[in-house]
Amino acid sequence: MNGWDELVSAATVGVGGKALDLGELDPAIASAAAMVDRKDPVSAVLSIAALDTIATRAGMPTGPPVQVIPPAPDDQGRVMSDRLAGLLGQALDSGDEMATWAIEAMAARDVRVPPELIPMLLQRTRRHVRIRPAVAVLVGARGRWLAEVSGISSVLPPKDLGVQPESAADFEETWAYGSTPARVEVLRLWRSEDAAGALRRLETVWPCEPGDTRAALIGALEIGLSAADEVFLDQALDDRKGSVRAVAARLLKDIPGSRLQQRMIERSRRLLVASGRGRRLTLSLVLPAGVDDSAQRDGINPKPPRGTGAGTWLAGQVLQNTPLGLWESMFEKTPEILVGAVADDDAETVLGAWGEAAVAQRNATWAAALYRAPGADPALIGVLDDPKRSEAAVWWLRNRRPPGNVLAHVPAPWTDEVAATALNAALRESISPSASPLWHWRGLVDLLRLGLPVGPAYRWIEQIDAARDRMKGGWPQLLEPLKWALILRTAITEEMHDES
Repeated sequence: MNGWDELVSAATVGVGGKALDLGELDPAIASAAAMVDRKDPVSAVLSIAALDTIATRAGMPTGPPVQVIPPAPDDQGRVMSDRLAGLLGQALDSGDEMATWAIEAMAARDVRVPPELIPMLLQRTRRHVRIRPAVAVLVGARGRWLAEVSGISSVLPPKDLGVQPESAADFEETWAYGSTPARVEVLRLWRSEDAAGALRRLETVWPCEPGDTRAALIGALEIGLSAADEVFLDQALDDRKGSVRAVAARLLKDIPGSRLQQRMIERSRRLLVASGRGRRLTLSLVLPAGVDDSAQRDGINPKPPRGTGAGTWLAGQVLQNTPLGLWESMFEKTPEILVGAVADDDAETVLGAWGEAAVAQRNATWAAALYRAPGADPALIGVLDDPKRSEAAVWWLRNRRPPGNVLAHVPAPWTDEVAATALNAALRESISPSASPLWHWRGLVDLLRLGLPVGPAYRWIEQIDAARDRMKGGWPQLLEPLKWALILRTAITEEMHDES
């Protein structure tokens, strides 16, 4: 203990039961304390405490020596203009989505923020992992220095943007003693380098891991997934943890020709029967009578939600977990013909399940055949490639009212046609005498804030203002944040262009 700790200990325990040995005192009071008479321990303790108090109030350092913080390094990066920094500050106060857009857009220009903005950006990275690489660019060497001396260096990615451990020994230590997320990242890295070797490592520790950890680790097998993983995953279908079984079933469905996939195919063959030929072809659904233990092991849930028949529920699960290629080979028809051939009474179940399968299997051909069907999942649009995706989004916006979250599946900024169609759909609804509830459109309007392209050629704000006097209900208030977002994005874009 240092001198002050000894002083506190003596005062707490009592000088009668503890010898007064003050050890090393702070240099600020050491010479004066040496002249204190130690014959009376009580008086000595109080006198030295008084010396320390006076020194503290006089502004002199007390206590153990502190480590001097190294000076901040120079940063050779180009500092953004004061105007752009001010616009960034406004974006940071305009919600997480706008802040993320501004941070990433400015980082792409490889500029640095003024020093006064560095603490604010570092603080934001605590809650938003996605922006950490962009923030690392904006704060530069000074921001990394501040994070290190503040003990929060983990909020920025390593300089080489690699995985945190830097050597094989670090990987091994993380795998043995690290947190579950860190171990998952190491396992994913090993899978990308040597899938079979990583699987052997997982098999070694598997029996000793708790359920939640097993569920997290098994998900890493999606990296480099192949038939070599099937035996392990098939055994995991019998795991006592439900989340482990669910992940294992999902991965097995993605392995071409897996035994689980073959079992699903055999179940599906009995569900759809064809009648008629040519344009009169009709596909009818034959509901299963029940579910056996094997189907439950493969992830089929036997308990339907309230209001859904048991047979319909089971059939939908089997169909959505079956490779879509089965139907093309089984009936020798294209997806477009098969979609149109489903009996009307069965369309909701069959087409809904096929839609789920198309999204899960990322099958663009089936997605293109399904997205126009009644009740189709808007996520089908996201499976398509451009320009088909933009074309489908335009069709959806013109034919679905309200359009739902379809534009969440179209990367921003949108094409001019998608953007114009989306804004026009919102404006038409805003002046419609039979407008649907406002909350049906709130999601679309929020997406417009970042989806609409900005620049001198666009007149979005003028279009909104032109319709304002005819808007119903709360539409003017709903569209005000959109106008502000467009003004801010335009100003940021123009300022970045002027600085380049």
